[in-house]
Amino acid sequence: YVGIIQNSVEYMTELINDVLTVSKSDTGKIKFNPTEMNLYELVNNIYESVKLSSPEKIKFNFNYDIEEKIFNLDNKLITQILSNLLSNAVKYSPNGGAVYLDVKKENDCIKFSVSDEGIGISEEDLELMFEPFHRGNNVGAISGTGLGLSIAKKSAEIHNGNLLIESKLNEGTKITVTINCNKHT
Repeated sequence: YVGIIQNSVEYMTELINDVLTVSKSDTGKIKFNPTEMNLYELVNNIYESVKLSSPEKIKFNFNYDIEEKIFNLDNKLITQILSNLLSNAVKYSPNGGAVYLDVKKENDCIKFSVSDEGIGISEEDLELMFEPFHRGNNVGAISGTGLGLSIAKKSAEIHNGNLLIESKLNEGTKITVTINCNKHT
């Protein structure tokens, strides 16, 4: 019973935090706070955290293909984006498979790509995936709030970026976030 209560409390806490984040974003109260940071360390820490809490049937692949490690970015926004995308990749791969995280730089932009071999998203649901509380018709009993992609997209936009979803039903999903960056030496 304690475990059930603990899981319920964690779910409710996550839901409340997600609703607050969406509400702050809708009212323009999320502050953009870029600071000089080690992007590789941040991304690796998020990746390892999700990996440690995931089932063994998920195989992880991480590729950081940028020479530089220090950038002027908003740590909190990057964390929200990657935590949501990696958690979704794991959650919507109930039969296992691979989850890929690729980070690369093109011109003055950083591209984060998260791919999985999970249940995918139908074409009709793709158009609605950024609507708060919308969940795909094929998620079944997989728990979730329907807020993660909305939060990730808004976080990317606050960072002067965008989010693109490519998906095929029963084959998997690839989400690419592109953000502008300022290199520091």
